[in-house]
Amino acid sequence: MRNNRPIVTCPEEEAYLAYIDEHCNNVLKAFIKDGDTILLNLGISKSREDLLFRVKAHDVSKYGDDEFEAYRNYFYPKEGEKKDRKAFDIAWKHHYTHNSHHWEFYLDEDGNPKPMKLEAVAEMLLDWEAMSIKFGGNPYNWYQSNKDKIKLHPDTKFLVEHALQIIFKNWEWVNE
Repeated sequence: MRNNRPIVTCPEEEAYLAYIDEHCNNVLKAFIKDGDTILLNLGISKSREDLLFRVKAHDVSKYGDDEFEAYRNYFYPKEGEKKDRKAFDIAWKHHYTHNSHHWEFYLDEDGNPKPMKLEAVAEMLLDWEAMSIKFGGNPYNWYQSNKDKIKLHPDTKFLVEHALQIIFKNWEWVNE
């Protein structure tokens, strides 16, 4: 799925590429560990293979021209290079408008949340779990700290909070 990887020309690009690869691998690890439990708790009748397809395509847009360089510049600037916040903001908007596992994807023109598709909620939870694998903490606590900034439709919010409570409240990543 990642056949649009950029050609690496400097250590900063290599470092950012490694970060994306690690994150995508962590989403896969999260899927292997908790994918079935997430599907069950969200009441998703679609198959595990459908979610696995989404996981394999997770964040593929970060490898493309619309996102890679702006993200790389912002998180892995070259020596003496100024971070370009405007370019990053444009890349971030491109990312969440092209990846339905982000809650921002479901905001209407007025900023009001629409219901998220269940498969997208499942991938979002796996994404949050992957970030917890990388940075520590757990998805439940992260959500509790950030829920005032996250705009979810009431139906989606109920599902997300239910799943986080059941699956992640006392969760801790253990490499097995």
